[in-house]
Amino acid sequence: MVTQNSSRIQKLADQLSAQKWDVFLAWSPVTMGYLYGFFEGSHERFSTIAISTSGDTAMIAPSLSGA
Repeated sequence: MVTQNSSRIQKLADQLSAQKWDVFLAWSPVTMGYLYGFFEGSHERFSTIAISTSGDTAMIAPSLSGA
């Protein structure tokens, strides 16, 4: 089960706003786990978690099959 750490995400979102950045992309399994609770390595597949200045999050990853 993935449980995001809301306080860590909000602190990051506040820093993004202060630095006038639009989004933070976390693709390291360690960083994704620290912020979002998702500790899986993507291996050869690209995956990232995007965090916006509002604290909204989105996981970006390819589909696993082309059914």
